[in-house]
Amino acid sequence: MIHVYIETLGCPRNIVGSEIIAHYLEAKGLKIVDSPQIADVLIINTCAFIKDAELESRERIHTLRQTYPHKKIIVTGCLSERYGCNPFNNTTNIIATSQEDLNAILNAILYGDTPPVLSLHQVTRYDYLPRKRLDTYPYAYIEISRGCNRDCTFCTIPQIKGKLRSKPMNSIIHEATQLIESGVKEIILVAQDLTSYGEDLYGEPHLLQLVEQLAELPDLYLLRLLYLHPTAVTVELVKLVNDHPKLASYLHIPIQHVSTRILKLMGRQMSRKDIDRLLDTIARYGPSLSLRTDIIAGFPTETDTEFDDLIEFLLNSPFRHINIFPFSREPHTLAAELPQLPKEVIDDRTSILTEIAREKAATINSKLVGNTLEVIIDEPIEVNTFRAHSEYECPEVDTTIYVEGDTQPGSIEKVKVIATFDYEINAKLLA
Repeated sequence: MIHVYIETLGCPRNIVGSEIIAHYLEAKGLKIVDSPQIADVLIINTCAFIKDAELESRERIHTLRQTYPHKKIIVTGCLSERYGCNPFNNTTNIIATSQEDLNAILNAILYGDTPPVLSLHQVTRYDYLPRKRLDTYPYAYIEISRGCNRDCTFCTIPQIKGKLRSKPMNSIIHEATQLIESGVKEIILVAQDLTSYGEDLYGEPHLLQLVEQLAELPDLYLLRLLYLHPTAVTVELVKLVNDHPKLASYLHIPIQHVSTRILKLMGRQMSRKDIDRLLDTIARYGPSLSLRTDIIAGFPTETDTEFDDLIEFLLNSPFRHINIFPFSREPHTLAAELPQLPKEVIDDRTSILTEIAREKAATINSKLVGNTLEVIIDEPIEVNTFRAHSEYECPEVDTTIYVEGDTQPGSIEKVKVIATFDYEINAKLLA
């Protein structure tokens, strides 16, 4: 029996892809193992949407190649999909495939086949495929669509993943039901753009209808939404997330910037006034929501005044979780053709915004000392210490809660916050 090790880099969408690959290969008689040392074949599901992610993928493949020179390595995911070929040319024992071309992955393992990498621009459908869980966390991701129809000038995702392809609603309900029956407490919906869900299938967005149906599933504890385009966050969605007991009090809305001029150059189809109106809507209809956003530092032509305005906005904004990305000049994007800022300016602005994000998180978290939170226990860290999260934090990317006490993963517990530090909350289990 061939033993296969799968390593996942990048975003949660890749986790879903790896689990689909794992199930497919096991159904074909291969065995999935959790260590490259005992594997015959290594699959690396890569990320490459910006330079840093591509570099991380290449370095990891190189490390595995050096450590296991005689083992076959299958490179799949964004790195091979972005370039449409083997990014390592004719390097012995490295084969490139698309994450979605399951048969090509199987044939590469069994026979060493090296077919052309499937272009996802040729794929017009996305539907449910069974998954093999590769972790035991009490939360799981469901990718409700792939690809994107938006034209953000800095983004490579449409180049890599193609146009929007939504998964049918009944398939998503089936997938969620299976995950819940397996013991999953929290479902996290992901996509390149969650708010466009269903446009290709139903002629208009159907995210609200999907969320309403998922929230009614029995035994689901929590449903969380990631990657919401700010132009499509409606009053109805805000009200639903704020009011429904099974929806996490949490919205991830990447705004990227607040300068109207920069937003136009980014192709974001919104202005500073639109952002202010959206935040007013959330303040009115979703006052209890925990907000997360993404910001690009050092976008081409960003002036000192525009950067100062961005700082002032972030200092006074309601966003609790702020993720800062330095601008990455990506080939074949419109933003790459604009006049670029020097690297040292981008780095300095990234550092300043990252510190602001840290200070905001630290200040907000410090106000929780003495409060009681309801948390999901995620995994043990050491004896009687566990990683956990509440509805106000997305696991693995936001502030982490560390819980002391006698419990077990998957439990829903009440805890008392005893101390905080930057992106950490320390809490004790309540009797």
